[in-house]
Amino acid sequence: MFVNRWGILVRAKQPYVDWANSFEDDGPILNLDHQRSSPTLYLIPEHEGADVYELVDEWYWEEIFAFELNSWMRDPSVWPENRTADMFHDWFDVELVSELIDLGKGRIKTS
Repeated sequence: MFVNRWGILVRAKQPYVDWANSFEDDGPILNLDHQRSSPTLYLIPEHEGADVYELVDEWYWEEIFAFELNSWMRDPSVWPENRTADMFHDWFDVELVSELIDLGKGRIKTS
C-alpha cells in the first residue's frame, strides 16, 4: 500500500558524532560508521515539486535537529547554542524519499 507521506532520511556527520562523544560520562561512544548505516527517517506531508533542501530549510530543520540532539542528550542546556540551518547541514546529510510503500499487515501503532 502506498503511504501518502514523503520521508526525509537523516544521516549524522562527524560534527554530530564529535559533539555526542564530547560528554565525560559513562555513556556509550558514538561511531560515525554505525550512525551513517542507521539513519533516521522522518515522515512529512507530500510537497509537490519541492527540493529536499528547501523543505528542510523552510519547514523541518529545527524540529529534526532538536530530535537528533535529544536522542543523545536529553538536557537542552548542553545542546549547541545558536543553531542554524547551515549548522544542521554541517552536522547531517539529508535525502528525500518520495515513495513510501507499507508492506506490513495490520494497523500501524503510534506512540
